[in-house]
Amino acid sequence: MFLLTPVFVFGLLIDLESLKRGFARFIPPALRRGALSMIGDIGQVFQSYLRGLVVTIILYTLMMGTILGVVGAPYFIVLALVAGVLYLIPVSGGIISTVVI
Repeated sequence: MFLLTPVFVFGLLIDLESLKRGFARFIPPALRRGALSMIGDIGQVFQSYLRGLVVTIILYTLMMGTILGVVGAPYFIVLALVAGVLYLIPVSGGIISTVVI
């Protein structure tokens, strides 16, 4: 399953323009312009959210690594990376990583 996901995503990215044109044909012509504009706006908001999430995770990982390194924790780099991965879990990830590490 995990091996098929990158192949599937790669195929979607290669054929993205034709998929967009094909999708647009399903929207009635009277609503098409507004719907495509709204879909574009949603895509921009989602992109901004993901960019902010990546920056937040990187900063959280760097902070955890710095704090754990100053405290003298063994394997502080590995622990900081684990904390960064746990931070991906919505709502409870930051709490779990703080309590566990």
